[in-house]
Amino acid sequence: MCFGHLDKLTDNWNDNIIKNAKYGENKYTGGPKVLYVDGRYYLLYLERLDSLGWETRITRSKDLINWQDAPEDRAFLPFNKNYKNIPLHGPDVPEKNASDPGVIYYSGQVIVYFTGGIQKKAGDLQ
Repeated sequence: MCFGHLDKLTDNWNDNIIKNAKYGENKYTGGPKVLYVDGRYYLLYLERLDSLGWETRITRSKDLINWQDAPEDRAFLPFNKNYKNIPLHGPDVPEKNASDPGVIYYSGQVIVYFTGGIQKKAGDLQ
């Protein structure tokens, strides 16, 4: 992923890319979501775990150039391998995906909703 800025919707993206503002050049980083909170950019992205599945990871940066990943064992949104009964799958097929989170703050609580299930065929909103 590379990052840039637009001052107005008619700006040309290619003229506004920030030099060296990149993340994930050597790994799969799907479904990105960028949040800006208290002077930091937080990037949520989907990472493939070999044949095991996909989970949402998080990294952060103050400048979109230098990134600090969360520890590998602390995914933002791990899938639940014990969760079953996924649409379009048999009742014993386990979940292998937790992706595309929506994050909102409402009535003093942070609420996260996401797509679970299996990335390649079907999922469910959780």
